[in-house]
Amino acid sequence: MMQPSAYHLHQSWAMYSWHPWHPWNSRADTQAQHWTTADELAASLTAYQIWKAHEQNKGHWLANATTRLADANASGLDRKTPVDFYAVVDFECTCEHNVRQFQHEIIEFPVVFLNARTLQVDMEFRRFVRPTEKPDLSTFCTNLTGIGQGNIESADTLDVVLLEFEQFLKDKGLVPSKAEGAEGNKSFTILTDGPWDVLAFLRKECQRKKFPLQPCWNQFVDVRHWYASGFNVRRCGVRKMLEQCGLEFQGREHSGIDDARNIARIAAEMIKAGVPLVAEPWENRAYLPSNMY
Repeated sequence: MMQPSAYHLHQSWAMYSWHPWHPWNSRADTQAQHWTTADELAASLTAYQIWKAHEQNKGHWLANATTRLADANASGLDRKTPVDFYAVVDFECTCEHNVRQFQHEIIEFPVVFLNARTLQVDMEFRRFVRPTEKPDLSTFCTNLTGIGQGNIESADTLDVVLLEFEQFLKDKGLVPSKAEGAEGNKSFTILTDGPWDVLAFLRKECQRKKFPLQPCWNQFVDVRHWYASGFNVRRCGVRKMLEQCGLEFQGREHSGIDDARNIARIAAEMIKAGVPLVAEPWENRAYLPSNMY
């Protein structure tokens, strides 16, 4: 696995609260423990407090969530978050029933931007994508995703959609991190349900087709992993996580935009409950066994 740089620690702030790389861990990089600004030190102390609370209440996060959520909402908590937005992604891809080693291509590219402070969705980006390796959708794929051949026939290919997404970010003044952005820009990090959207779908397709990827895809928050870690429960899917939060799924399952909106609702509940959302380099999740999920 790639070792973290001081930049990664700076960008993650409190998100790395009980990660092995956090600065109060004896195994952490000693250079990364020297904060360069008062803001970094304050963020580190905040992360430490979250970590201590986790250690003291291990196993009780979900059980006590209702009380914590009510307290947070009633107090008008001023949330200090490492980024301004979580860009929630849930791709839909070409697929076939019971076909192993299927070569997926993205056919829906939705991104829902969750405001990390207000916990509201402020903006969305959505495009259908035209596959080129297997341009005809299977009946199974259409029935599963609700995407028909007519949705993709006139759509742009993935390389064009990636450029459109990059332009969308520029138009909205969004940058992958505060450290990289000019003053006045807003920061974001990618968030997905599990590692598959980035690793199995986007990165693999771009590698095959030799499409460049923007730096924002170099790390992401695996919400399924951190939900299970934060609430001390078994990993589970979107519908089950919503149920555990007392919520119902809204929309159509396997519609990329609806899935992304529901994942954003889960992320909002985690932020309310004080569960950190950890953005990690993609390499950290590239070689995990599939039975972890």
